[in-house]
Formats: sequence, structure tokens, C-alpha cells
Amino acid sequence: MLQFNQYPSAIAKMQLQIHELDIQIERLCKIIKQIESQVDSIIAFDKTLYNDAQRKAKRQQLLQEHISHWEFQENVSDLRANREIKNIDLGRLRDEFSVMKLEKRETIARLELQVAI
Repeated sequence: MLQFNQYPSAIAKMQLQIHELDIQIERLCKIIKQIESQVDSIIAFDKTLYNDAQRKAKRQQLLQEHISHWEFQENVSDLRANREIKNIDLGRLRDEFSVMKLEKRETIARLELQVAI
């Protein structure tokens, strides 16, 4: 367990880690959207596709064939899982800090009560 005065910096560090994960997730999502846009452009100009079902099937095929697309989606899933774990840890740190503050206040109140008697 951390010392009382270490909690604010530990909380800030955890918030920074979560922010960095958010940035990584956002970057990967943009790349995924670019890949999907490229695939959609290919499909839009393919005159051999006559209906929606054919376009959807071709889109799915092209996305599956695009190795990076799959890897980026896996990375986003992993980053989101890590972000959730960091969020849980952040909540725990905040709760521990709150409990320690209450304990400090209780100690101060007891000391003030003893002085008053």
C-alpha cells in the first residue's frame, strides 16, 4: 500500500497511462477507418458487383484479406482491455486514498476531542 502523500502522484500517473491508451486506440481506429474507406472505394468502382449482397460479401472478403486490418482490430481490442484494467486500478487508488483521508480526519477529530477534554 502506498503512503498517504504518494497517492496523488500515483493517481495522476494512472490517469496519464489511460490517456496514452486512449490516444493509441484513437490512432488505430483512424487507421482501421482508412483501410475500410479504401476497401469501400474499391467496391464502389467495381462494376462486376450488381447488388448489395455482392458488395457486402466483397467488402468482407477484402477486409479479411487485408492482414493489417485484422491486426489493428486485435490491437484495439487489447488496448481497450488494458484501458479497462487501468480504469479499475485508478478506481481502487482513488478509493484507497479516500479511505486514508477519512482515517486521517478521524485521527484528527479524536486528537481534538482529547485536547478539548
